[in-house]
Amino acid sequence: METPSEIKLVQAESPEEILKQALKQFEGAVPPAFNLSLEKVTLGEQGKFLAGALIDVVRDKQNLFKFAAEIKTTVDNSNLLKTIEIAQKQLKPLGLPLVVARYISLPAQEELKKLAISFADATGNVFVSVPDQGLLLNVKGLNRDPWRKAGRPKSVLTGVSTELVIRALIENREPYKMVDVIEKSGASRGSAYWIMDSLEEAGYVSRNQKGFVEFVKWKELLEAWTVESNFYKTNKVSSYIAPRGLDKLVDDLRKTDKQLYAASGTIATGAYKSSAGLYTAILYSTNLSELASSLGLRETEVGANVILADPNSDGPYLGAQEFDGLKVVSAAQACRDLMWGPGRNPEEAKVLLEWMVTNVEFWRK
Repeated sequence: METPSEIKLVQAESPEEILKQALKQFEGAVPPAFNLSLEKVTLGEQGKFLAGALIDVVRDKQNLFKFAAEIKTTVDNSNLLKTIEIAQKQLKPLGLPLVVARYISLPAQEELKKLAISFADATGNVFVSVPDQGLLLNVKGLNRDPWRKAGRPKSVLTGVSTELVIRALIENREPYKMVDVIEKSGASRGSAYWIMDSLEEAGYVSRNQKGFVEFVKWKELLEAWTVESNFYKTNKVSSYIAPRGLDKLVDDLRKTDKQLYAASGTIATGAYKSSAGLYTAILYSTNLSELASSLGLRETEVGANVILADPNSDGPYLGAQEFDGLKVVSAAQACRDLMWGPGRNPEEAKVLLEWMVTNVEFWRK
């Protein structure tokens, strides 16, 4: 019997071809000792039954159980919710739900497993759980879609447009339309759609068939972004000393033109939760020399307690607000910046993230 890795991959187009290849992968994954075979594969007919196919599973000429299959070209987060709904409501009365596709994305596979919904795709990813028959299959095929069209975006969380979209998704509470993502992020329409495809494939967001953003895994997305987005590569950074101390610096910031800066790090954290003592000030500005001069800062290479950053986009200013006389960046931006800050800043980032999880209504619009 062929194993999934030995079965030659052939691009399937029609539902019949997809079903045939996925079931071939299923049969290749079943250990010979089970002596199972798939017989009487009946394609769905309009008005006859609400399934793409009904499949009898046989051992020694005895019917063990029946699969009721939903056939898709691909299953990813763009159609996962609808696929689950079909499996649970339409397929269950007919047999054991089985999702069949040319390719099923890794995030979609994990969600189907959690719900004990069996699946098989043409690249060898197979999961079947039938406790009554002592049958449990969990076979890994390809972890990418070999037929994915060239030029579609990879799951990368860096780049100016990508980070603009990520901030918008994290900081705005769903559901909303793609036009809202474009407006809130400032990214171009084409870039926004490409980026959303990538984030959806990675499992961070889910859109319905009409394109509405229904769900954002904002915590997971923020955690990944803080790791991948390098503060020192996305900003022109200079180090300074505030000779009269950081408390005096904060007082001076309250008197400074709010168009000139946005405070991040520990200073911004104070707008959302009680923060630790100020160790290093992180300030964004598009005119570093003017801001440094107005605050009486001295540029230095050692012993700095102030970091000034000129960002490569308007992203850090999105969601900025005034608090206690200070202009501060959003909670998500502060969390990302703290993760790259000196000293205990990374620990502050983790504490801020914990606060964000339990106070979503406070900071997500």
